[in-house]
Amino acid sequence: MIGFLKKNIAVILFIVLSLIFGGCIGYSLIIFFGKEQGFVSLITNLLLSFLIMIVCIFMQIIIHETGHLTVALMRGWKFISFMAFGFILTKRDGHYRLSTMKLAGAGGQCLLLPPENGDSDFGIMLYNLGGVIFNLMFSVISGILLWTCHESLNPYLNIFLMLFAGVGICFFLVNGIPSTFSGIPNDGYNILRLREDKFSTQVFLDSLRFLAKTQSGKRPHEAMEEYYSDNKRLDMSSPFHVCALTMDLAVALDRLDFDKAHNLIALAEERWNEIIQIYKNEIAMERLFLNLIDNGDKSKIEEAINDKNIMIYLNQNATFRPSALRIQYAIALIYDKDREKADKIMERFNKISESYYNVGDALCEKALMKYTSVFYSDISKQ
Repeated sequence: MIGFLKKNIAVILFIVLSLIFGGCIGYSLIIFFGKEQGFVSLITNLLLSFLIMIVCIFMQIIIHETGHLTVALMRGWKFISFMAFGFILTKRDGHYRLSTMKLAGAGGQCLLLPPENGDSDFGIMLYNLGGVIFNLMFSVISGILLWTCHESLNPYLNIFLMLFAGVGICFFLVNGIPSTFSGIPNDGYNILRLREDKFSTQVFLDSLRFLAKTQSGKRPHEAMEEYYSDNKRLDMSSPFHVCALTMDLAVALDRLDFDKAHNLIALAEERWNEIIQIYKNEIAMERLFLNLIDNGDKSKIEEAINDKNIMIYLNQNATFRPSALRIQYAIALIYDKDREKADKIMERFNKISESYYNVGDALCEKALMKYTSVFYSDISKQ
């Protein structure tokens, strides 16, 4: 039975969500068809119901991330960042600042710094569960209000309460049932994988500390002194082990240790099909960069550049991430040999990196851009 559920989780989830939304729409129709009104009025009311649903989705995203924030703060964690709808709120040197950021497959993300001595397994699980707990809690409250007060409420308020509860339950299921969406693991998936081994828990906590340090201005090699892969055989089927590898890769690139970076990518390639998509995209981008600036196999470079998935991911990230612009710069300069195009990318890079929320990453990317420019100058003289 468990095996069947795992194999068919996407289908089951789709059916459940369809039933929930179908019920909400049906409830809306009953309310409006129960009143005498013209066709135009009916369509207008249904459109308003749709707009109410959009508002409910936005509200449940905020509630979900606030759940993570509230639970973690109660356990002594410290604020790192709060991302929603393409914007990210960060805190540096005691001041809050708002920047742009997009994470494909995620409407929001709230990250906090764990206590210096870490937290218990229960505390870490609670941090990951905070979002779905809040979604369910507010949905239940909305459902109770609807059940007890629907006769005395305005029809639109009834619709709001119904849709708010329905959307909240959907969020609870989508984030609570272990799965990945657009290659990104959800809260339930994280909890499941964190229970597998202590190393995953350590990487989870270290990754938050790493982000807090780089966000405050430390470069990757300053935020993490040792490579995980030097002391641990990483399991590419675990997203937290792959997270450790990507942190190693960031440090290797920051140190301009390209041999180490190549070795890390080779390690990932050994079990490539087991890596979740978001990490595949990140590693594939850096593999392309390394091949460009390290006289790599031209056929591999062309294969990556002709891979639509990689290019779509790269172009999406280039709207706000210095690292993606650095790779575009390397393509334009080394592969296309288009100096004018490269200069335009450099202009965008300078503008975006100046306001980028992660100062340490931006400093690292500036150094890599400089290296790429010097590398091109050297090979163009040959």
